[in-house]
Amino acid sequence: MAIAIVGSGPAGFYMADAVSKSLPNVRVHLFERLSLPFGLVRYGVAPDHVGTKAVYRLFDRVMKRPNVSFFGNVEIGRDVSLGQLESTYKVVVIATGGTVGRLLQFVGTESFYHISGLDFAGWFNGKPDALVAPPPSKARSVCILGNGNVGLDAARLLTKSSVQLQEAGVPEPVVHWRSVLGLEAIHIFGRRGAAQTKFGVSELEELGRSQSFRPVVCPQEVLDGQGENIAALDVLRKFSQDVPDDRLPITFHFDTEILGGGDGCLKTNSPHSGLQSHEAGMLIHAIGQRASPLPGLPFDEGAGFIPNENGLIQGKENVYAIGWAAKAGGGQIASNRTHAQAILPRLAAHLSGSSTPANGFVNTPPPWLPFTAVTWEQACAMDPWRT
Repeated sequence: MAIAIVGSGPAGFYMADAVSKSLPNVRVHLFERLSLPFGLVRYGVAPDHVGTKAVYRLFDRVMKRPNVSFFGNVEIGRDVSLGQLESTYKVVVIATGGTVGRLLQFVGTESFYHISGLDFAGWFNGKPDALVAPPPSKARSVCILGNGNVGLDAARLLTKSSVQLQEAGVPEPVVHWRSVLGLEAIHIFGRRGAAQTKFGVSELEELGRSQSFRPVVCPQEVLDGQGENIAALDVLRKFSQDVPDDRLPITFHFDTEILGGGDGCLKTNSPHSGLQSHEAGMLIHAIGQRASPLPGLPFDEGAGFIPNENGLIQGKENVYAIGWAAKAGGGQIASNRTHAQAILPRLAAHLSGSSTPANGFVNTPPPWLPFTAVTWEQACAMDPWRT
């Protein structure tokens, strides 16, 4: 018998790990829309954070198991229908990840060149479809919306030298773009207070070690210690006490309302600074991501995930969702392991009582697989991480 997992990012691989280890007689087929595997590990994690990306080595070990196969360049709705998957496999798991970056809507958004934090990371990671339009050739000031680590990642990458970006494996066109950008200032905006951010302490401290930019925090904005992220607040307080130097500013703005945009400027209001106007040659929305709808499945457009009950998709008997596809805010990479373990008993119950899938294959690719599909061996041969 066999199970299909749609998506080869963290959610898909952790699900493949759980099934192939606990149910060694079950064949696991991983399907991926792109040619290369690993999803958000490859394209969503900042390229200079090689430690986080190293989780792919665990996924490599999963692929060495004899009951796991990978088929890249296979898209649901283009190359195969959900109905074909349902009729072929005893169980189907949707693990397509958070594929769409959220954008903050306000009057004048379209007057800026703007991009989601997810697409920005994808562009710096060489994701084939990350951007829909070329970025500005010049931008003296970049404004980042969002008080989480995605925003810090974007700011940090913008502070890197060409050599540092090249060492991180950033594509040469992106390195060249950054080298001629003419960037003089970075602004990071959050709608909540300094003690209510989602910043990680190590990510903040890493930003503080930049050779060309320095974090700037107004002392008045870090007085209130009421919030859930006191550890990050302590780092921000240290930034507020730093003596100015020759480095360019990365200015943090808290409790800030975005009023709108126009004439190349972002208009804001906060109780600390009042009404302000900030030049914004480029706007990065680092406010989260969401799943994409798939043909044949229900989708909650507002929340951005597939409606499900403990993983089982509404209206389906054998189709499950995991990770970002299953809930808004899919969580950290490692949380997908916990989610996979949680739904494994239900999958095992579905898989019991049958020795073969509907069409009789077990160890061979499905007959409808397109000739353009990429095998694991082919993916490894073209993977820059292995050269």
